[in-house]
Amino acid sequence: MESILTEVFQKVLVIDDKKEEVENLITHLEKENIKTVFIEPNDEELNDYFKNFNGFPGNLIFLDLYLDSKSGANLSGHIAKIRELLGHLINKRNIAYGIIVWSSHSDDIEKLQEKLLHDMGRYTLPLFIFGMNKGDYDSNPEKIFKGISDELEKNKAASFYIKWSNSIEHAKSKVLNDIFGLAQGYKDQNKNLEFLLFQMARNYIGISDADLDGYDGLQKDAFNAFSELLSDDLKYFIPDTCNLFSETSSIECIFKANDEDILSKKGREYLKNGTALGKKDPDRKIIDTKIFELYASLNSKILLDFTDFGIILPGNVYMNKNACIYSNKMEEGDIPVIIELSPPCDFANKNKYAMPKFVSGFITKYDKVKEIKGDALYTETYPLLIPKIDEQIYAIVFDFRYVNNISEKELQALGNDFVFRVKDKLFADILQKMSSYTARLGLSIIR
Repeated sequence: MESILTEVFQKVLVIDDKKEEVENLITHLEKENIKTVFIEPNDEELNDYFKNFNGFPGNLIFLDLYLDSKSGANLSGHIAKIRELLGHLINKRNIAYGIIVWSSHSDDIEKLQEKLLHDMGRYTLPLFIFGMNKGDYDSNPEKIFKGISDELEKNKAASFYIKWSNSIEHAKSKVLNDIFGLAQGYKDQNKNLEFLLFQMARNYIGISDADLDGYDGLQKDAFNAFSELLSDDLKYFIPDTCNLFSETSSIECIFKANDEDILSKKGREYLKNGTALGKKDPDRKIIDTKIFELYASLNSKILLDFTDFGIILPGNVYMNKNACIYSNKMEEGDIPVIIELSPPCDFANKNKYAMPKFVSGFITKYDKVKEIKGDALYTETYPLLIPKIDEQIYAIVFDFRYVNNISEKELQALGNDFVFRVKDKLFADILQKMSSYTARLGLSIIR
């Protein structure tokens, strides 16, 4: 039976204290070739189970809300048991999963969601949680599957997760078939594939033969090269319909101001508990600040990479500890940095160019950046969160007037700490703006 449920979920976990209440569900899941693992969380069995447990076996959990026999009707006790179970099952593994609360107590799901948020950092939280009422479904498999599929489709987080995961699977298969197909048969596949992956890894990092000795990052580079191909091919497998967006005027961002008040922005309208706020209401500023913080977090994930590969790469940003002249646009409290801006073609031919090329810059508070002006300045990168510094919102400024060639040994001797690497699109934009500045034409005429 075709179902959104079968698109991604090949293995699920069912947790219930009464197996007879979920036997129909398990039967119909397995008929659809979805492998099912059942846990009955009796105290006597759990310790032995977790001793031999090797990790969460899938990416979807069907969960009964009332699990703990000792808690009776006390919901808090049952939720505590669920949090304990998730801590054991998920831990801090980087797992993308969702929870369907398969229970007749769906009204209490909000309380479960609220309590799980307190566990952020203790284990990876589910991408989505929603409830279904056991009493609404009988032994009819079509009714069970239609109900689950309808709920998955309606839930934005679940629907996007499924559609996007499915697109990635198709793109992944295309990339693997394209590259592995170049290995020319099975007899010499291992050798030929090793050669191909080696070339892709070298091309990705742009490393020369002279620098290969002692470099141990080729395996990581091969994976990164495949990731780039995956990203390129993903556009061919985007689903036509995903029901992601409603009317743009009704798209809403919602914040919980306190235990009583809900603040939101719907289109251009500011709301408090569903009622429009006046233009001078101070809560509008709170809403704008929250949304701006969200933008800063999003920009940091889109534009910056905080992984230090241990070698100088184009786009790497370091603390400037007298490695390059400070920009005269800096003010007290700004943080001096330098960015490696060697063109990728130069980096790929290290033996043909002298040293890495660095440009001076600084990190400043985002609300100051609009006052910083000049043809030689790059001021586009804000708002940003930079975890290595603190949780404030920042902007980055690069000053193309201050350029220096610095050897790797000199950089290490000065103690210029790695901060982040700008990702490819941002790097290309900075490099293009610098090229435009350095190649500008001027003409001196006597008048």
